[in-house]
Amino acid sequence: MDTVATLSLSLSEEEVFELIGYEQPATQVKRMRELGFWLTWRHLKSGRCIVPRAHYLAVCAGARPQESTAPADAPRPKVKPPSWQPRVKRDANALPATQPSAKGGAKP
Repeated sequence: MDTVATLSLSLSEEEVFELIGYEQPATQVKRMRELGFWLTWRHLKSGRCIVPRAHYLAVCAGARPQESTAPADAPRPKVKPPSWQPRVKRDANALPATQPSAKGGAKP
């Protein structure tokens, strides 16, 4: 029977510790980002440092983040504020609005 080594999608806790040398996940995330591994975060439930393996391999191979396809001097789109105002219809048969009394009860 052939044994195939399977790799997880993210680096294990041991791999991150070997790379950084810190045990605290917050410090691991901070140090990984300082080293250029910007796609690193803490898991919400377990709190451990998550580094996607594909990102780790790409950064180690010298890949750079993709540049935006829009030129830097491209004009930004202008957003117009809405020109309409909401209408509030009052029903003539509706009860008047109640106001709280000084003792906390509502007065009609």
